[in-house]
Amino acid sequence: MHTHIHPSDAALFHSPFIWLPLCLWIAGCAGLPANTEPLRVNLVGVRVVDMQLFEQRYALTIRVQNPNPQDFHVAGLDFGLSINGESFAEGVSNQRVAIPAYGEVVMEVQVSSSWFRLFDQIRALEENAGEDFKYRISGSVSLSDSWIRLPFEREGRIGISPSKPLHHIQPENNARE
Repeated sequence: MHTHIHPSDAALFHSPFIWLPLCLWIAGCAGLPANTEPLRVNLVGVRVVDMQLFEQRYALTIRVQNPNPQDFHVAGLDFGLSINGESFAEGVSNQRVAIPAYGEVVMEVQVSSSWFRLFDQIRALEENAGEDFKYRISGSVSLSDSWIRLPFEREGRIGISPSKPLHHIQPENNARE
């Protein structure tokens, strides 16, 4: 069987619509070394900001660590918080921060949740009285000097006891990657 390339198909290979995106993609990938470690994002604290009937706002304090030998200039974050395996809140931030090589920054970012998600977590708290909450924070960091997004994911536990107020929760330091 002989395959012919039609002249109009050959012209497609000379089109900038094919080569320009490919070149941009390759250039973007060349912006980071191949052995770049993911950023570590740890949940440090949770604080209630606003409670409405259909939406609640929380301030998350996060610590972002850079285990790499180059600085990262963050243009923004896109992330979600899951509790006990259920999606709880989402957020974005356009805070611009510089994370030095082998350094860290502490940021406060806001997330929103629905009344239904909050109700599900309250019900789970009652059903599992005395047990720790498991959390997962995941998302991506956008760099200001590139269109590369660095993904992150971190899991840990939040110890809940009658002596700890629920409006200001501090996760335990036993978070694992």
